[in-house]
Amino acid sequence: MNVNLSLTPRESEVLALLVSGNSNKEAALVLDISPRTVESHRSRIMAKYDVRNIVELCRRVYEPRPSNHALKIALQKVQQLRKKAELVEAELKSLLAAELASAMLPTSPE
Repeated sequence: MNVNLSLTPRESEVLALLVSGNSNKEAALVLDISPRTVESHRSRIMAKYDVRNIVELCRRVYEPRPSNHALKIALQKVQQLRKKAELVEAELKSLLAAELASAMLPTSPE
């Protein structure tokens, strides 16, 4: 489970139970608290994750997140592509300048 938000220990327990498919009542029984307390924790959890329902919450919790290493590699690839784009742009400008220069040469009368 990918939990990166600052949840309280109890919110983490409630979250684990809810995304495992337990109802509020079932989570309350497991945690020996009232269903209303579970609802309060659930409400705060959903606000922290900025989701509106349990399906969105599950997606947010279980969505894969890229590692720092993967992000570094992606950044290096972007930088390489930018360099290649700059080289291609310079080559195109050079070719265009050569075309314009040859088009401006006076033609010899025949």
